[in-house]
Amino acid sequence: MKRTCAWCAEVISEGKEPVSHGICSICARDNFDVRVSFDSLLPHPGSDPARIELRQQLISILDSQGEILPAPDSPHQRLWSLANSEHATIDQCVDLIELDPALTTRVFRFANSAASGGRAHTTAQAVLHLGFGRLREVIFNAGIFEQLSRLSLPPGWERFWTRNLFVARLTERLAAAYFTPDGSEYLAGLLHDTGWLFLYNFFPEQFDLIQNGSRPFLETEKKVLPFTHGQISAAISARSFLPLRVVNAVTHHSSPLPAELEPGSSPLKSPRFLAVLIHLADRLADDIGLSLFNQHQLSPTELRPEARWLKQFGPLPDLSALAAKELPQTIELASIFFAQPLHAA
Repeated sequence: MKRTCAWCAEVISEGKEPVSHGICSICARDNFDVRVSFDSLLPHPGSDPARIELRQQLISILDSQGEILPAPDSPHQRLWSLANSEHATIDQCVDLIELDPALTTRVFRFANSAASGGRAHTTAQAVLHLGFGRLREVIFNAGIFEQLSRLSLPPGWERFWTRNLFVARLTERLAAAYFTPDGSEYLAGLLHDTGWLFLYNFFPEQFDLIQNGSRPFLETEKKVLPFTHGQISAAISARSFLPLRVVNAVTHHSSPLPAELEPGSSPLKSPRFLAVLIHLADRLADDIGLSLFNQHQLSPTELRPEARWLKQFGPLPDLSALAAKELPQTIELASIFFAQPLHAA
């Protein structure tokens, strides 16, 4: 079997079809402090046979169906690699985009949308107008949606992907207040809740207990399952060789605060900083009406402990203003990717 690097598309080992993903030594050195196996992110449930069986079922499902990277050697996969390269050129991106008519249409629609304000007539003009940062969003969205579109949405969850787009965009905007984002912030926000889709599609009985429980869903999922939706989402991220800071942030996004402040730490070196950003973006999504579980906060997001914790790294951005600005742009972006609305199963 031929294996190619999930990040740079270099051939790791020659072989015959089919092609699978791996990670080359150079990308492993540059993107990972420590490699983690995806199954190690799912806690061992002790001696309970039923919970042991649930964990084994999930590991088997993620092993066979948990890939979120585009298919090896596809235009999307090569674009994904370019989006993570410091040496990519406009011409390289244009050549690959034009191999996929649907992606070309999305790039044009995004560039010429009211949110982007472009007047592009060629793919090159559209790419130039968007810039690599916005183009990276389109590429990540298209690749992940293509891979996960086979999974049904729970009834009443038509806003699921709109919410994830909102959290991804807002996470990246919040990160930009402290450092220059590199795309991993957007990916973490986009993927942080994908565990819910796997629960609904493969563990419907447990999902129903969580959704219809009398207690907050985060409490209920811990009683019903030996793992959380965040741990599933993190395992999905690790399964596709995403950077360790993405995996860690996704794991802890529901309860991101460490035991104490981190004096002298920087945002990029803090192990929980990105998780806090996702958590705040999640709560802002609830504030503006994108809640999945119809649970409402008792206090504004700006007053949450996570927001106070963030102040050790500098002045807190105006969270409500950022959310209000991002919402209409996110809705427009969602309409570009979902010209036909996503319907519940």
